[in-house]
Amino acid sequence: MLELRKAKLSELKELKQISQEAVENMHANGIDLWNAYYPAEVLEEYIEKEELYIATFKEEIIGLFALSKEEEGIESFAWQYGNEMYLHIFLIQVKHLKKGYAKEILKLIIQLLQKQGYLSLRLIVFDKNIPA
Repeated sequence: MLELRKAKLSELKELKQISQEAVENMHANGIDLWNAYYPAEVLEEYIEKEELYIATFKEEIIGLFALSKEEEGIESFAWQYGNEMYLHIFLIQVKHLKKGYAKEILKLIIQLLQKQGYLSLRLIVFDKNIPA
């Protein structure tokens, strides 16, 4: 069963490696959204703010994501609901792609946020990232 928990600074090296592999895979598939800096170099900041989470299965990291109450550049949108959370850096470890984990993790994220009283989850998706 998948489990969600907050990431730890002691895991930073492994999380940077997982994110770099994801970036390389995205580039190999024509998705040039992320680079050598992002997301790897912002993971520590998200951990320190207690916004970075990991999804594990039998203690193996399957994916990672950040949940934040802030999203840059969204001021121009008029959302229907308040009290929203933004999903950033949602990625699945390359060796676990196409196994249905993203869908299951999203379900767990929604359950977590509902328990915390959030009304909506926002995910801003790059238009060339068709799998997202």
